[in-house]
This record gives sequence, C-alpha cells and structure tokens, in this order.
Amino acid sequence: MRKTIITLIVLVSLLFSFNISYAAQYPMRENYYHDGVNIIERIYELDTEQEPSAEAKQSFERDGYFYTLVSITKNEKSEVDEKDYRETVTVESASKNIGDILPLLAKEKEFTTADGYQGVLKLDESSIKVETKGYKSSSKTIQAYRTYPNLLNADLAYIPKTITEDGEVLELADISWERDLTYNPDDYAIGERYIANALYQGTKTYSYASGYLVSADYAGKVTKETDVKDIYTLTFNGEKEHSLLLIGLISVCGGALVVLGVLLYRRQRNGIEEENEEESTEEITEESEDEEGEQDENKD
Repeated sequence: MRKTIITLIVLVSLLFSFNISYAAQYPMRENYYHDGVNIIERIYELDTEQEPSAEAKQSFERDGYFYTLVSITKNEKSEVDEKDYRETVTVESASKNIGDILPLLAKEKEFTTADGYQGVLKLDESSIKVETKGYKSSSKTIQAYRTYPNLLNADLAYIPKTITEDGEVLELADISWERDLTYNPDDYAIGERYIANALYQGTKTYSYASGYLVSADYAGKVTKETDVKDIYTLTFNGEKEHSLLLIGLISVCGGALVVLGVLLYRRQRNGIEEENEEESTEEITEESEDEEGEQDENKD
C-alpha cells in the first residue's frame, strides 16, 4: 500500500511539473483557424541543412488551450535572380553569302553561364560578321589571239613576242600565215602582202578564300535560383486545458486502480496460501498425534 501511494505522488508531480517552452527557432509567421478544433500553424524558414528543432516541436499553452503537434510538412522556396546576357558564337561557312549563312545559325539557343545562370537567347542578326578563314593559291593557263595584217613578208620580225592581256603578260606560243587578199593587185608597187594569226599564252596565279568564319551574338535574359530555403509548416491542435487535466487524472487514477488491483490480488493470493499452509500444518499435527496414540496402545 505504501508503494502505491508513492507511485501516485510521483505521477501527479510529473503531470503538473511538465515544462512547456517555446521554440528556440522563431517562426516566420503563424496561422490560426478553427476546423472542429483550434489549429495553429507555425511556419519556419530554415536553411537547407537545417530541420525544426526539438523545442519547435514541443507542445505549448495559449489562451486556455493546450496545443500539441500533429503534423509537419516541408516545401522548398528559392529566389530567382535575373540579368541581361549576350554571348558570341562562331561557326564556319563555305560561303560568305548571308543566305547560305543564316541556316547555320539557330534562331534561339540555350545557354548556361560560368556562374550558373541559364536562359534561352535569341539570335541578333545585326551582329553577324563574316571573316575569311584563310586563302589557297592556284593557277590557270590563259590565251589571247592577235591578227597582224598587211605584212610585207611572213617574217617573225614583224610579230611582237609578248603582249599584255588583263594585266597579265603573255608570250607568243604559235603563229600561222596567210596571204592578204585585201591588197590592190593593180598597184604593182605594193606587191604581195601577208596576214599573221598569232596565239599568245601565259599562266595566271590567283588566290581564293578557303572558307569563312561567321560570328554572331545571342542576347536575352538568364536566371539563376539563389538563397534556397526549406519552408516547414508545423501544425498544432488545441484542446481545453481542464479537459487535458481531467484526462491525465483519469489516466493516473486508472493506473492507480490497476496497481491497487494487482496489490489486492497478490495480497489475497498470499492470504489463501497462508491459510492453506496452516491447514496443512494442522493435518500433519493430527496425523502425528494419531500415530503416537497407536504406538502407545501397541505397547500396552
């Protein structure tokens, strides 16, 4: 019985000495509403490596109600930083014609900057520039014909050995002769005349572009998520304090009754065992006395 009373005192002391404390982490805001019971939501904004502390999860009292934690939800929140960005790309082209270049450049292009910004940028056609990638050399044979009429003789002395054609110097390569029928046969002083058909040849060296480098700018806005936070919502349900106290007392009393029942049962059981032991002792004593009487009669 003494042990039972001590147990009850300890339980009641624990009930009334329960420490209700507020969270060391302060909520960003609180929402209050009623949905069958009073509900308070505490919203915490924490760094990604943090979680609500044990103190934040503790029950608390407010305006005669005792609030206990029923759920925790988590959501992510991030701020987005935006800025203008321009990047130049370079492609190779076999032609410098803009009609051949445009198909090589996408109208839009996705970019990621070195510092983590991302975005889809658009082609700025006004920024397109074309430069020659390099040059190669080649050569070709060029020819020119000259006719020299009214020559006194079929003699190379009358024929120029070189000519200039389109800025290139050509050398005499071949010649054919024929009589010039344009002279006057009645004028014996003029005599017979010749026409020279001369072929001149030369080699022209020229260079050409081996390809073209095309540069163009893509421009637009890029964004990056910054200052990522975890948003925790702790939901507390509230009940009247006297109801909780009554429930606690009922629980304590119920526990005490159970303990008392166990003790009474054990006590009753011990009493029955003691009675059984006394009866057994009396039977043994009576049997011993009967045996002693029989022994005395046999002696007589």
